[in-house]
Amino acid sequence: KNDFWKDNGKKTIMKLYVAVHYPASACNLHCPYCYIGQRTEEKQFAELYHSPKFVRWCLSQKRLGGAALITLCGAGETLLGDRIVEVCLELLAEGHYLHIVTNGTVTDKMKELTQRAGEHAKGILFKCSLHYTELKERGLLERYAEGINTVSEMGASYTIEMTADDSYISELNEIKEYAIEKFGALPHITIARDDSKREMPILTELPVDEYYKIWNSFESELFEVKWNYYAKPIKFCDAGKVSLWINLITGNMHKCLCQPAVDNLFDTTIEHISFERV
Repeated sequence: KNDFWKDNGKKTIMKLYVAVHYPASACNLHCPYCYIGQRTEEKQFAELYHSPKFVRWCLSQKRLGGAALITLCGAGETLLGDRIVEVCLELLAEGHYLHIVTNGTVTDKMKELTQRAGEHAKGILFKCSLHYTELKERGLLERYAEGINTVSEMGASYTIEMTADDSYISELNEIKEYAIEKFGALPHITIARDDSKREMPILTELPVDEYYKIWNSFESELFEVKWNYYAKPIKFCDAGKVSLWINLITGNMHKCLCQPAVDNLFDTTIEHISFERV
């Protein structure tokens, strides 16, 4: 069937979380704190081996056991990935909610997806990273804001998130003024990490307490959550019970990051995907 909601009535509450690693391993921006720049592997945009319709079947509500919040995130800029708009439209028609991680500069794809989604646009959340210095130096600050506000007016939701990097400290007042003017609120803050080291320490030259004091000035609840749990062992969580991490190239399914693969999404003999706690 072409459209899950037209065939089955109202949207139901999301029951699951599925993180999808999308094949986009390069970016149109080059931020010094980005983990892509910290790595040496080949940067590319691989072609999807399977069609968007088959991806939808693999992630169907029948197979998953209900509607899911599906995060689509590349190792680079997600919206530059192969057939990303078509995959998103299929998943929306299946009745899922989408959380799309983007740097907010690929405005043509953002607008195309939101426009083509029509009434399903309310199921889209763009997680727009604010790479302020890169946008400023490239003259993209207006384009960034215009694109995000346009898709918001078309029915999609968004969040603005900024990496707490030392290089921004001298521009914090300017950044806050920009965010208030363009979006009416300060951005959320996420912790910068050093992905080149196994333990992934916070990427800063500052004492930890000073780092926290500076970035806590944004009063971001996201920053508080990440700060309280960063690099701390968590026991008895529900990872695997209501969530999966999937590589859309290999099809490998994991109960959580750094866990071994438990099944393959593209195995057509699997009628119902199993969710079991890590």
